[in-house]
Amino acid sequence: MAYFEKRPYQNQNEIERYGRLLAYLRDGSYGKALDIVEYLVDRNPKVIAYHIALGETQVLLGRRDEALATFEEALALFPRNVPLVIAYGERLLELEQPEKAHTMLLDLLNNVQPTPDQVRLIARAASEAGEDAESLYYLSEYRLMIGDLIGGITYLQQALRLPELQEIQRIRFEARIDFIREFMSEDQLRRMQRSRPSGKSARNAL
Repeated sequence: MAYFEKRPYQNQNEIERYGRLLAYLRDGSYGKALDIVEYLVDRNPKVIAYHIALGETQVLLGRRDEALATFEEALALFPRNVPLVIAYGERLLELEQPEKAHTMLLDLLNNVQPTPDQVRLIARAASEAGEDAESLYYLSEYRLMIGDLIGGITYLQQALRLPELQEIQRIRFEARIDFIREFMSEDQLRRMQRSRPSGKSARNAL
């Protein structure tokens, strides 16, 4: 933090002030950070990172309603912006709103190619929202993205054993298993047949 405080605040440019803001957040000086980020958003509202920092600072200060309003306003300005939606989704989970996080993340991931970590995040949101079957489906997709075909099928098989599984989900998961098997070697198919179900829940896998 000393690095960003070497120059007087009034003499710093926008980038230096943003660096000072981040240093204050790391240091736990949330009040000082809020003063800076409010100024930055007002000065240059087109910078998405400023909106994200404002919402996160408000969360850290316990200003729940203000934080939610900040993120909603930012989404209206920058719909489906990946860093913004991911940051908002993470904060929603912290604020115990997993249903909203799941819906928002699903909308994003249906329109943008996700990373493995983003798929794990939506799996977590679905699990916390009580959507165990969908969470296991996302975990399956995560395993496929990192090259683990057997792991991908294993999670789908766990989902198929859920008593609350809907018929449309059963059809979708079985079709996905059949599709994955087309890309598996004979050795992988034999290993999958020998493996036993772990019984691991979606929540425990995250």
